[in-house]
Formats: sequence, C-alpha cells, structure tokens
Amino acid sequence: GFWSDVDTRGTGIVWYQSTTASSILQRATADVKSVFENINSFSATSLFVATWDHVGHHSFGVNKTNTFQIVLITDGTLSFVMFHYADGELQWSRNDTGTRSGVLAGLISSISTQSYVIPGSLEDGILDVLVNSSNVGRPGAWIFKVDTSNVEHPSRVGCSEQNILTITPRRGNILGGTVVQLFGPCFDNTTTYKCTFGTAQPVNVEYHNQQAFCMQPTLREVGEHLLKLTRTVDNQERTVKTTKFYSLSFLETSEIEIVNDELLFCPNDEVTIQWDPTAFSLAGTTESVVTANIFPLISTGLPQRTLFSLTTVNNGSLVLKLDPDLISTLGMPIYPMVIKLSISVSTANPAIWSDIFYYTTIPGKVFTQECKDWLDMSKRETERDSIKDSVAPCPCNEFQARLPNSGMAKERRTDKSFKFFYERASLSYHQTSLA
Repeated sequence: GFWSDVDTRGTGIVWYQSTTASSILQRATADVKSVFENINSFSATSLFVATWDHVGHHSFGVNKTNTFQIVLITDGTLSFVMFHYADGELQWSRNDTGTRSGVLAGLISSISTQSYVIPGSLEDGILDVLVNSSNVGRPGAWIFKVDTSNVEHPSRVGCSEQNILTITPRRGNILGGTVVQLFGPCFDNTTTYKCTFGTAQPVNVEYHNQQAFCMQPTLREVGEHLLKLTRTVDNQERTVKTTKFYSLSFLETSEIEIVNDELLFCPNDEVTIQWDPTAFSLAGTTESVVTANIFPLISTGLPQRTLFSLTTVNNGSLVLKLDPDLISTLGMPIYPMVIKLSISVSTANPAIWSDIFYYTTIPGKVFTQECKDWLDMSKRETERDSIKDSVAPCPCNEFQARLPNSGMAKERRTDKSFKFFYERASLSYHQTSLA
C-alpha cells in the first residue's frame, strides 16, 4: 500500500466496499490472467476495494493530497492484491516539517518472504516511481499473489506503452555495487539490453523477481552521469532511452559502520564493522551469506585489487583481524583502505561500502610515543614558540617555492604519495626543513 503519515482530520476520506458485481469480477479475472501465465482456471468470486480519496498528511495537512487504491481479489483459494497510483493524484510523500521518513510502498509483513517493498521507497522520488512504473505493464498498477508463504510476482516483466524510463535509486556510491532498477520500456528476455553509466563500460540488464535492473559499475567522478539503456537488434546496438544518474562520494554513502573509536590500525589489530543485512538494495533478497573484501585506495583514489576476502554470515556484524602482510607489497608505511560487503544474486553482486580507514606497518607504540612527545613539548611554552617562529612562510607561487632558501623541494611525479594525493596536479613541492 502507501505507508506514511496519512491524516484525514483536515481533508479526505477512506472509502471501502466488498463487491461481487459480475462486470468487476470479470475485469479482475482478466487482469490476473494477463500477467500470471500459469493460472488459467482462475475466476474471481469476490473483491474488496479500499480507496484513500484526497487524504492529507500529518498534522492536519490540507495543502497537498493523495489518492490511491488497494484491491483484494480472490476465488476462495487463490488471492491477489492490486495497488493503483494515478498520475497527478499523489502530491505529498512527507509531512510539512520533513521530519518523517517518507513513503514505504508495497506489502509489509514481519515475515520477510511475505513482504515486498516497491523499489524507491523512502527515497525523495518515490511518487514518480509509483505513478510511472509497474509490474504489469500499466503505469501506476501493481499486482501480487499473496495466498502462500511467499509473495509471488507476475510471470511477465511489466512495461509501459508510454516507453518512459524510470530508475530507482537515482544515485549511488561512486565505488559501485548499487542495484539500479529499471521501469518503463518493454523488456524481452531474448534480447540483450545494456546500461551505460557515463563513460564506464556497459553492463548487462539482469532480472530478479521479474524486475529488470542494472548493477552500477565503479565510476571515476562524483556527480551527474548520463545513463543510457540500449538493446542489440540485428547485431546493432540501439538506444532505447536515456536518463540521469548521480554518483556520490563513498564518504556520503557508506553503509558499513566501523565501530572502533580510531580509524588508524596496525598489524594484528581488529576492525569491528556493522551493517544492515537488508541494505543490499535488491528487493526480495534474503541472502544468508556475504563476502567481505578489503581494498586499498591506490593512485586513482579507487579500489583496484582486493587484499583480503572471506565469506561470512549476513548477520550485520563482523570482526576483521588485519594481517601484518596485507600491505607489505604496497610500498608505503600507511595506506587508506575501504571494506566492501557483497551478496550474490543470479549473476549480480549488490554491494555496500565502508568509510575510509587507515592501515600502517609502523608499530602502534611508535605512533603513541611520538604523539606523547609532541604533546609534552607543546605544553612547554618556550619550545612551542620557538618551533612556531622557525617555520618558514608558505610560498604563494611556484617562483617562491623554487627560491634556494624557501625550504621547499620539488616532488617527483613518480613518487607514490604524490600520485595518490595529487593525482591531477602537474607538479608539487613539499617542505624539507623548518629553517
């Protein structure tokens, strides 16, 4: 349905009725048979229809209203539920203050196999998704079979005659792994469809529970990307539709929490992480295992090769012990790292990522002692002032940096730290002394 802060105290009403009218039963029977191919003998005997008619939002909201409908269909043995969301009839997804989490659309149950959350729920663009997408080929219409222990989806992939491409979510972690679900165009399982995100290599359209989706690849830049949907016809690739997709920094979208108080780790330290087991953005997945990987962020600022991998239970918590040999081949005493968790669904691998943490080969006691020495020294006023006074002023341009007494030295382009921290710079200088 439409789980949100509906408030009818200011405006709107909820209508409901049970009907056995033959014309309505015939229409419902046809709707079911048209999308569930193996249910040939079904004939609806009763319907229950509930309509939320121009209802407001919390609290006493009347400036915007929503109208939507839920229909229960049964023949006494088989049961189905239909959702109807009409274009122009959904005007709000949050209350006036924006303090609520938004709309959760679909079937909600304490039993995961009896639930289905429509992709895009709790996102800002959910209203567009509901009115423009469908799993039965009619924008705004959804139908599910609900008489067993599992929610059953239509056997035909839904599409829209309007050929509108709607995606959800519209943004993802720049490192990749986000499941981007596709709605609108009519997908034929015998035809090859592909998604191209900006300048990245194309990825195949895949299907899960009769839903088409693409796995977002790693993108090289934060920001807006053109997402192009293509299909191959007679060995020629043709563009079906295009839309926009936005990549965000992993600092903004990390879904793995590093529980430790510090983000600097030494050999044999333990990193404790936590995550939401349902956070892999592919509705209907209940995978019991995840694969954990640790990646260094090398010169490109993106993960290139895994240093560590294991398979574990998808229970939302894991302790990783850092092997002393993890970064012995990287050539730097300290390195930024990220953790990736992924699941396997068909040929797809939805993934979530951690924030950056740092791993060093320098023993922790050395770091601790150096910090203690500096703290002790900073407490002595005269020594602190002498250090401050001896620091040369920072050069404002390259000419000043090249002067003999500037205390600066030109860095080599081949230096690993230069490539990592200043990838796009043509040259760089670093301070060589305090005098």
